[in-house]
Amino acid sequence: MTQAAETIVLFAIPLATWSFFWTALGLWFSARNGDKWWFIFFLLVHLAGVPELIYLRMHRCWPFKPKEKT
Repeated sequence: MTQAAETIVLFAIPLATWSFFWTALGLWFSARNGDKWWFIFFLLVHLAGVPELIYLRMHRCWPFKPKEKT
C-alpha cells in the first residue's frame, strides 16, 4: 500500500465511524420525536454528522440534555 493510500485510510476510518455514530443517533431521535422531515434529511444528506449534531443540540437530545438535579 502506498503512503497516500495509508493516509487516506487513516482519515477515512475515523471519519466514517464519527459520521455513522452521529447519523445513527440523529435518525434514532428524529424517529422517536416524530420528525419525519429531519429523518428523511439525515438519510439523504451525509455531511460528517454536522446536521445531526445541530439537530440533537436544538432538540436537547442526548448528550446535550441537561442533567436533572436529584
